[in-house]
Amino acid sequence: MGDTNLNGPDKKVNRRSVITIVGFMIFAQFFGAGNLIFPPFLGFVGGNEWVIGFIFFFIFDAILGIMGLAASGKFPQVEIGTYYRPGRMFMLITGGIGVFITSALVVPPRAALTSYEVFLRPIMAGGFENVQPTSGLQALAVIFLLVYFGLATLCAIRPSKVVDIMGKWLTPFLLVVLIVLIIVGLANMGNTGVRVGAYPTSSPSLIAFGVAQGLQTFDGPTGTLVAIIILVNLIGRGITKTNEQTKTIIKSGFVAAICLGIIYIGLALLGAFYSNDPFLMAMYENQGGVDQTYLLNYILSNTLGLGGTAIFGLAILLATFTTALGCLGLASEFFSSISGRKISYKAGVFAYAIIGFIVAVILSTTPSGVQTLLNLTLPFLLITMPITVVLIVLNLFSEKINNDNVYRGATIAAGIWGLMNGLAYAFYAFGPVVSIPGVYTGPMPSPSLDWFYNIYGAMFGSNIYSTNFQIGVAGTPFGSWNILSVLTGDLGYIIPSIIGAVIGAFIKKGGYSERPYLREHAGDESFDYAAFKAKKGTAGAA
Repeated sequence: MGDTNLNGPDKKVNRRSVITIVGFMIFAQFFGAGNLIFPPFLGFVGGNEWVIGFIFFFIFDAILGIMGLAASGKFPQVEIGTYYRPGRMFMLITGGIGVFITSALVVPPRAALTSYEVFLRPIMAGGFENVQPTSGLQALAVIFLLVYFGLATLCAIRPSKVVDIMGKWLTPFLLVVLIVLIIVGLANMGNTGVRVGAYPTSSPSLIAFGVAQGLQTFDGPTGTLVAIIILVNLIGRGITKTNEQTKTIIKSGFVAAICLGIIYIGLALLGAFYSNDPFLMAMYENQGGVDQTYLLNYILSNTLGLGGTAIFGLAILLATFTTALGCLGLASEFFSSISGRKISYKAGVFAYAIIGFIVAVILSTTPSGVQTLLNLTLPFLLITMPITVVLIVLNLFSEKINNDNVYRGATIAAGIWGLMNGLAYAFYAFGPVVSIPGVYTGPMPSPSLDWFYNIYGAMFGSNIYSTNFQIGVAGTPFGSWNILSVLTGDLGYIIPSIIGAVIGAFIKKGGYSERPYLREHAGDESFDYAAFKAKKGTAGAA
């Protein structure tokens, strides 16, 4: 597949080169802090049953991210295509909040803090074993974070160059270093063996645990946003036909998924081989868990030594750096686009970099900034992720769904479930303690989904955690898990969303036919979308 003419006789584009470069860019954008610390933790927690949790982690991380790319790629005329069908105002509000929180408040600070905690701090302490938990403002952390966000800002200033920087240079080097060091690490494993059976977790099964960890990477919503900057780059390369853009994005996504899968398996194996480590086992049992960044540092220190850890830390620095600069570009492009370019792209990059820097500096004063950020952002994840997942799946079949109320019904149901679930966790984790002598002492009562679980129990004639729904064999790679607890736990919004979609299908007003230009002209690169909106006065159509 050499040079292939995609856009007429005057312009030729090397399709294979573009797919590879964009695929590497997607890998670099997806592979950030969470993608480094979650797979080893999954392997460690799962022991010899790690495979089943890993599969669902991969589905709700890499596969969901690629699905988000494909979904947004179907609506290149709008800012975030995945969120468009429920209504443009919904897209602007929900998408805007999601972009700001994900691409400014969460991902860049988490990327920077992971680099500091895994790369710089162990080196400056002369080894991971010499690192002591610290509280308060540290001058070294502030200097590192200032340089980190400064360089990310400089690289993100020119959006057309972001893909080239990540795809041509940073990602190939990163992949080679990660693969070599993972192989070396696996070759230097100790003799403790792999734990038989999984550690107990807050999730009802390893499947639910894998789902939760996969969603916490934020690659699902990131996939819906990455399409923005990819489309800018593809147009700059002369790929202007919508159908060709969509095909290129999907194929590039598979390149990224293969790269992610290779690295994830290696990292998960490293974690699994340390699941029987006496020191880590004692820590897990005595403290009720192991800090995920600490686990990664412990494994690296014991398998690679200080020198190897420093090289691996450099690879981590590159991985998180590409994610941070990509998020700065995504957020800036989104808000610049919806403002009609009244907010300049460059001003946005500077603003979000400053916000990320401030958040990272504040969190660096805690003993583990990364873990603190994960805990703080979990309520937001629980609230918003059901909506994102439902819309991504529905948009894959957008051509077959002619009624926007299907999207609205499913979104409302998923949103209610997510809101109650997120608030329940927030009240439990961060709410004030209520003390009524002789009556109740504990967290402030919060919204609960117990009523929903009781309905499921009545429907199936049993408690949802009953062994009646158990599948698999404990102590094997796929473990033993309860299919009903999975469908009613972290994926409990699936059934309500289906019901909401069915109800919406019977409400005819506000169908897709009100915006035929998105359907009829989706593959027509000569169609002037802006002129059509101005002529018909449909710019604010919901």
